Amino acid sequence: MKKILFLSLFSFFVSTCFAQDSIFKRNNDIIVAAIIEVTPIEIKYKKHNFQDYKIGQRQMQSILMQTKDKKIMQLIVEAQKARKREPIFIATFPLAIGGLYLIYFASSYGNRNNSDSDIYYAIGGFAIAAAIACSIVSIDSKHKKMNANSAAIKLYNHNF
Repeated sequence: MKKILFLSLFSFFVSTCFAQDSIFKRNNDIIVAAIIEVTPIEIKYKKHNFQDYKIGQRQMQSILMQTKDKKIMQLIVEAQKARKREPIFIATFPLAIGGLYLIYFASSYGNRNNSDSDIYYAIGGFAIAAAIACSIVSIDSKHKKMNANSAAIKLYNHNF
């Protein structure tokens, strides 16, 4: 009877316990929580009150940089460089609209043999090509950032 009571109480207490991890932040705060998911962009965790929280990409990168591992630091620097090129996507729409406007203006400007309209066609075509290039560079930078962050997290998990 005592064994059954002991086993039932033990199983009750074990089932109410949750795994706890410690997250050390840059400002020396320690968060005791259960880590749910680690992605290249963020770390999701639950505190004792069962609410979901997350650590953003910049804080995650600073945590990885504190390891002083050369490969991890190189991957994080690569991800930060790629992140700086992402906002170039903003230039896509003004360049495309300007290019289309110039082509429209050149077509309504006069007859096709006019050299002025050729200049407008050329500048319009160049603007549209630049718009396409901006979106390609932005997408490529996002993929490079994600791949570098993923590789840094895998390397961190493997080494530590």
